[in-house]
Amino acid sequence: EKDFDHFCDTVLSKVVKITGAHGALLWQVNGERRPTVTHRSGTPPNKSAIEVLSQPEGQHAQAVIEVVEKQLPMGLASEALSNQPPGPHESRDESFLMLFSPIFNRTKSCCGTLELLQRADITPQAQEGYLRFLSQISSLFQRWHEQQDLEKLSVNADTWGARLEFINESHRSIDRKETCYSI
Repeated sequence: EKDFDHFCDTVLSKVVKITGAHGALLWQVNGERRPTVTHRSGTPPNKSAIEVLSQPEGQHAQAVIEVVEKQLPMGLASEALSNQPPGPHESRDESFLMLFSPIFNRTKSCCGTLELLQRADITPQAQEGYLRFLSQISSLFQRWHEQQDLEKLSVNADTWGARLEFINESHRSIDRKETCYSI
């Protein structure tokens, strides 16, 4: 589990650094359809973002669930989640873009999303590029689990090989005729 935590923290911090985003979050969705942040890197861009991200049953949580159900990447502007029009003291600087990509487990079922909190002033072409990039990064999580499974299988194969070698070695010195007559 610590290896996975280290893997997640490393990937998320590199994603934030590479993209220049405000932050990245890894959401896990359980059987009750409740999104939970399991790993994060960076910081929300403002208080509005903190409010949006902390509502367990709000529109943001519904967006996370929608990505898991549809199993497709999605972009969403923070204004889409606001129930109120922007006030006179609010500016475009306070808005941000949420980019989501589904994450699949080793059995290829969708179990969560990778979210990138990005500046709102990026072009639609850049948004599409970030979504493609997030999709590629999301696939790393499934590959990590598959690699862990392969390592376990390799250790098990080595253990069984050692056991068979021991059995063969210990039975090599037995007189077969004597053993056959006694059976």
